Amino acid sequence: MNLHTQTLVLHIANTQELYAGTMFLLRHQRNRYDFAVELREFIEEVLMSATNGLFAKDVIMSSLAEVNWATIADDYWNESHNIEPEEAA
Repeated sequence: MNLHTQTLVLHIANTQELYAGTMFLLRHQRNRYDFAVELREFIEEVLMSATNGLFAKDVIMSSLAEVNWATIADDYWNESHNIEPEEAA
């Protein structure tokens, strides 16, 4: 897992708005792929709306482009559906 992905995972777990939104999306998606797409859109929207400066928005977007969204989605999906790591492979 790269640094951008690890950092985002920590922020989701430690920010009430991001965690609650992630859990909401998780409950309302049919599959991992849709969850990953919706999660990315949600995170981008929240972070971009909280930032005013153009430079800061550029930095956020370039960092989010490096995030492995599938890894995050898989981890949350597997945990919420009680799928063991060896079963998911």
